[in-house]
Amino acid sequence: MLYRYLLDKEVSILKKILVAGMIIYVFSPLDLIPEAVLGFGFIDDAMLAIFVISSISKELDKYVSIKEDIKRKEDMGKVIDFAEYEIRDKKDDES
Repeated sequence: MLYRYLLDKEVSILKKILVAGMIIYVFSPLDLIPEAVLGFGFIDDAMLAIFVISSISKELDKYVSIKEDIKRKEDMGKVIDFAEYEIRDKKDDES
């Protein structure tokens, strides 16, 4: 879903850059706090990873919700309401 989100033309370029930037930072060897500083660098990475996953998850939830609403509205045009029907048995047709 993240791939579709990043390729969707309706999503603003700023949101795409923000999401891509967070992902790149988590996997980048550059850190705000280096790993050599008493292990705080790993804590920094873990906290940022949690933040990134949480932020992306919320953004993707909104994106999926919007896309589902659009699809549901499109599908509503295909629904036939108040159709009358009759079920016949083969025996009835033979008589």
